[in-house]
Amino acid sequence: RPVQRVESERRELERQIERSQRLDSLGVLAGGVAHDFNNLLVGILGNAELLLAETEHEETRELLEAIVSAAQQAAALTARLLAYAGRGEAMERRVVDLGTLLDELQTVLVPKLGKGARLSIDAEPNATVLADAASLTHVLMNLLTNASDAVGNRPGDIVARVRRTSDPDSRWDAAFGVTVTPGKWVLVEVEDDGEGMDQATQARVFEPFFSTKATGHGLGLAACLGIVSSHGGAVHVSSSPGDGSRFSILLPAAQLTGSTVAPDPVLRVTTPCRVLVIDDEPVVRAQLRRSLALRGYTVSEAASGEAGLRAFERDGADLVIVDLTMPDMNGAAVIDRIRSSDEGVPIVLASGYSKHQTDRGLDPGSFQSFLRKPFGISELIAAVELARSRASR
Repeated sequence: RPVQRVESERRELERQIERSQRLDSLGVLAGGVAHDFNNLLVGILGNAELLLAETEHEETRELLEAIVSAAQQAAALTARLLAYAGRGEAMERRVVDLGTLLDELQTVLVPKLGKGARLSIDAEPNATVLADAASLTHVLMNLLTNASDAVGNRPGDIVARVRRTSDPDSRWDAAFGVTVTPGKWVLVEVEDDGEGMDQATQARVFEPFFSTKATGHGLGLAACLGIVSSHGGAVHVSSSPGDGSRFSILLPAAQLTGSTVAPDPVLRVTTPCRVLVIDDEPVVRAQLRRSLALRGYTVSEAASGEAGLRAFERDGADLVIVDLTMPDMNGAAVIDRIRSSDEGVPIVLASGYSKHQTDRGLDPGSFQSFLRKPFGISELIAAVELARSRASR
């Protein structure tokens, strides 16, 4: 029997490793697709907005507004892909009480739950995490909505629990996300007594584009996993057919050491200046050039990091816009090189990934503002003006 137990544990470990590698591979694929698609959306959204600003013909405006709306919806889709890849939008993180967040959600969700679903919340006070409240709201709403769908219209119970813990149990050895070790955590559990899932469904439930719903797109739980992982947490699911499901989330507890967010400087409008755009995507460079030139800025372009550095050394610039991901040299390396010769020039870092992700590997204060792709004209000008305002302080 000891030999059989060891063999069973070995096979289970192999399944966990295979599952983790498959999800990691899917995350890399999803992130790459979203990154490339965001660059295309820059051109679609930006050019449509430029035409919209120039035309007064009502029918043409309606067509352009439809293009802008479709591009914005596509941007929301890529945001979900990036969330699955752990590179999604994460705003400045603040202390969030998960019990309070659930209480606020309850008033919004109860009218939308299935006719027979009864929701109850059992939360310890002061169960706080350092997080983007909007992202965690998305996670909790998704879990509660899924629980309601599992219960359906028959009478059933949904229970949401929040607890502080320092010694996570053995279930976390088989969880998705970060490796869980003893420490200060906040545990969130959403449990229902609905139809449940078999083992095959559980093995795929966090894969992008996998869904058991006729109208589902398969990005809800995949995005939840990415959001939780990007917050340093883990997700575990346990279920069996006819016995309901329990989704558990473990997040690092907040270390209350004072304010975590510095106030933004006062934004002031500045006059146009010379801008150097460093981006390997022609459609992005063209969009930036058109949008800035129409507002009086003088724009020069570089199609790679090395070319951008040569252009900056040769001609200089009053402001630099740098893409984070380029094949020859990433944006962080370009910024480091620019800072070695000019500490004062304002720099805007552009990326389809979140600012939280781009901060890694960059010195604090090395760039003055962040431009999230895809962006509209107003976001572009705001990022430029914010960078110049901060650099002048």
